[in-house]
Amino acid sequence: MIAPHSLVFADGRWHIRAFCENSRKFKDFVLHRFATEPEIDDHLDQIEQASPKNDHEWNTELEMVVIPNPALSPEQQQLVADDYDMGPNKYLKIRVKASLLKYMMVSLHIVDEEQTQSKPNAHQLSLANREVLKDYIFSPESIMVW
Repeated sequence: MIAPHSLVFADGRWHIRAFCENSRKFKDFVLHRFATEPEIDDHLDQIEQASPKNDHEWNTELEMVVIPNPALSPEQQQLVADDYDMGPNKYLKIRVKASLLKYMMVSLHIVDEEQTQSKPNAHQLSLANREVLKDYIFSPESIMVW
């Protein structure tokens, strides 16, 4: 049983952000994985814990600082900075809900730091403040199977 509060299109799929009665926490559910039409049960609306105001990751905004991949040549970095209109400082600040951080990282191809460094032509952007965001990237609540 889930108590949904938001519908999100991310990483090419529709997701429902909902409170899960079994795990007693908020999670993302991919819509196309529902095999049957769900039953509607209003009792979850009465559980205070299921209120969207209690979804900490949904209600927390983070700031990603995206830069051209430092493993690129200076000329390539400038091209990437120009592509993303980063300006003279060559960085872009992106505000994102904590629960959507990983989807944004997938979209920008900056998920795996090792791949970002070893394959700069395929991963032209880098997350400059990865250390600041690490608790949201690697928290048990936000672990996703890539």
